[in-house]
Amino acid sequence: MAKADARRIDKDELLGWLHYNRKVGVRWATGPAAPKDLENHLVVMVSRSALLTVVANDKSLASRLARSGSTKEWSKLKRLESRQLEKALVAGKTRTLWLSGIHRSVAIKPDSKVLIGQDVEASLDALGDQTYQYTSTRCEGPTDLPASFVGVTPRMAKVWLGPSADWEVFIANSQELLRLVESPGKKKDQP
Repeated sequence: MAKADARRIDKDELLGWLHYNRKVGVRWATGPAAPKDLENHLVVMVSRSALLTVVANDKSLASRLARSGSTKEWSKLKRLESRQLEKALVAGKTRTLWLSGIHRSVAIKPDSKVLIGQDVEASLDALGDQTYQYTSTRCEGPTDLPASFVGVTPRMAKVWLGPSADWEVFIANSQELLRLVESPGKKKDQP
C-alpha cells in the first residue's frame, strides 16, 4: 500500500512525499508460514528550481535510487558536483572527518580513519596525513542553516542534518539547504 501527495511550498519550491509499507520476514523464523513484520517507510522530496532533495528513512532505498538509471525520469537527474556542495556547506569548525587512504595498503598505516574532536583540522598531521583524502565531514556549516551541524559526503552528493524537531523545522531546513546550495556565494574553493 502506498500513498503519495505533493504541494507547492513557495513560488519555485515543491514538496512531495510517499508513504509505503512492506512485509519483511522475521529473522527468528523460516518457511512459507513464518510471520512477517510490517515496515512503514517515508520518502520526502523537496525541489527548488533545478535542485531536488530526496530523504528516505529506508537507507537501502536511498542508495538504490542513487544508482538507478533504469527509469526515464530518474535518468534525467544528475548529482551535484562535489565543489558546489563543499562551497555551500563545508564551513566552520570540523567536528568529524572521515579519511580514506590514497596510498597503497601497507601494514604500518591504516587504509582509512575517522578523526573526532572539537576542531579536528588542528589535529591533522601535515606529513603523516598527506596520503589521505577526506570522504565525509561533519562541521558547523554555514551560519544561515538553522541546524547546529551539517554532514556532507560530497562525492555521493549526500547531506545530513540530524533529526528535526517537527515537520515545519524539517521543511524550513530543507528549503534553506536548497537555497544555500543553489547560490553558494563567493566562498573560495577550500574543503
